[in-house]
Amino acid sequence: MSGAFSYSRLSLAEQCLLAYKLRYYDKKPVLKSAALNDGSKIHETIEKYLKYVQAHKLSAYDYDVFRDMARKVLLYDGTSVWQILSKLDLQLVLPIEAINYTGIELNLAVDSRWMPVSYNSAQGFFRGKVDAMVYNAETRTMVITDWKSSRKMSASEDQLKAYAALADSNFSAKFAVDRYRVRFVYLRLNAVDEQEFTPLECQWFKDDLTLRVGEVLQATEFPPSLNQWCPWCEVRKFCPKYTEAVDSGVLEDVTASNAVNAAEKFVMLKVAADDAKEKTKKYVESEGNIQLPNGTEIGLITRARKSVDKRKLVSWLRNHPEIDPYKIMYQASFKMDTLSFLGLDIDEYTTTNNYTALGIGAGEEDNDA
Repeated sequence: MSGAFSYSRLSLAEQCLLAYKLRYYDKKPVLKSAALNDGSKIHETIEKYLKYVQAHKLSAYDYDVFRDMARKVLLYDGTSVWQILSKLDLQLVLPIEAINYTGIELNLAVDSRWMPVSYNSAQGFFRGKVDAMVYNAETRTMVITDWKSSRKMSASEDQLKAYAALADSNFSAKFAVDRYRVRFVYLRLNAVDEQEFTPLECQWFKDDLTLRVGEVLQATEFPPSLNQWCPWCEVRKFCPKYTEAVDSGVLEDVTASNAVNAAEKFVMLKVAADDAKEKTKKYVESEGNIQLPNGTEIGLITRARKSVDKRKLVSWLRNHPEIDPYKIMYQASFKMDTLSFLGLDIDEYTTTNNYTALGIGAGEEDNDA
């Protein structure tokens, strides 16, 4: 299938291959939610206002103009965008010092070699839309900003990395960049989540994204995956797994009434679960583990957790300068597959700790893989 991947497209494929097929192969119509439409309106209002500031080369934000623009845009529940953004610190969204030499709403794309191409190029491999970007020549930092309208901070580190990789490919030849600072600005919360990456790290991100996209493109089967994202899936109405789950009562469509019912059910089950856990814990502490009729054992189970001995691993890396330690740490994050990747003895480079917790089943070993 042709067409460049975006982070959202790759993320959908990794969550559920069937949803990916329905959305991008079969071109099924997507279901638009009120929250998504509201987010677009908030996003577009911010963009329109910043372009106004940029066009007029203002030295300070004109909040009267911003208020008038935002009041005219109504959200799903009848409130205006201004009621959402009235307390927004525009310096947080984009510093006024940067507004007149930054890019707003940039469409970035690369080919399979991660060389820049036009956004709709037939050679497009990966692409993304950057809400705002500014280069700081003094610190040699490229600041990439993405505006979020969600009600909670839920930034994906993978998405931050994807933006940095795209910026590196598109601007490293034009600017001397030592750091890419990627910022998620949460408009409803007036808060920022950001990380910085080096050009070397961006190259690792490109390699990782290339492999992941390649795995999706090689897929020949597209099984459904029932997960926590199903009620919000844009093509859920065409998924037999989702329909089956709704018909059987496992899942419900996301509606106002269903949300209230689900919240009430969650609260009751949480209270019941906490109460049952406390009663079970007190009993097993005094009487011992509980044997259920089906043979399952519940009680204070002793487990062994095996993890990488970081001191030994770091010492080994220092004695092997031919190995790039940063790349190893990025790829494996000190997990068990680090040792396999380096061909090291698992028993020699791991430590085992015992712990006791209320659990189900006999004692077993947990790996940090």
